[in-house]
Amino acid sequence: MTGPIRTLTLFVAAALFSLLAVGAGQAQDSSPTATMPATQPAIALDNGLQIVDRRSNETIEKPKLSIDVSKPVLTGQTGPAVEGFNKAVDSIIQDTVGTFKKDTLENEAIATLPPDMADLGSYISVNYEVFNTPNGLISVRFNVGWYSAGAAHPNSYTISLNYDLAASKTLALADLFKPKARYLDALSAYCIKALKAADRLDFPEGAAPKEENFRSWNITQDGLLINFDDYQVTPHAVGPQHVVVPYATLTSLIRMDGPLAKFVK
Repeated sequence: MTGPIRTLTLFVAAALFSLLAVGAGQAQDSSPTATMPATQPAIALDNGLQIVDRRSNETIEKPKLSIDVSKPVLTGQTGPAVEGFNKAVDSIIQDTVGTFKKDTLENEAIATLPPDMADLGSYISVNYEVFNTPNGLISVRFNVGWYSAGAAHPNSYTISLNYDLAASKTLALADLFKPKARYLDALSAYCIKALKAADRLDFPEGAAPKEENFRSWNITQDGLLINFDDYQVTPHAVGPQHVVVPYATLTSLIRMDGPLAKFVK
């Protein structure tokens, strides 16, 4: 269990068991609520393909838990590329929601929450954004919001899916760059400079050149979008941060036979 799923598990457990330790002396000003955008319109792609929005929800009464999901589904054709994309989406949703549901039910089953806090319930909400990436690339950012009954506030994180239709595969960050290219150093240096300039770098370690710090990224027309989640480079009160690294700054590192070649030629 790695990345955001591991972080989510730790947050759920910490929220519940820290509450047991300090007692019931703290109360919420208001009940946190999940917010979901309206159903997204279909997105037309090349060759008759389109991305359509599919929504689902589930409510569990005891312990109180709500699950709301909005996911992109690729339609208009059949074949390995379409099937691969939809399977990748389903895997992300199942891992994210399944882990939260399992951990929440297990942890709340052994916790003794005061009635007013238990009544707030827990939730997880998943929605997404699709970035405009032509030429057979689909870049999706999943936005996950969650709250565990008894916690001080809701939390959030992102998951990215970058898919190459021509190759019928999910892209890893390393697929974009030449073998042995020091792309993490380049991304880290640019992001740290940008975050410092914006006075949005309280935790420099969160932008250090490590794979885990650059697990959430998206291909856009303007550059490589790096998503820094809540608590990663700034406190919760400041919120998540996003930095677009222009392709021009990465030209010497990018594979000229890879997915980003069209953006630098």
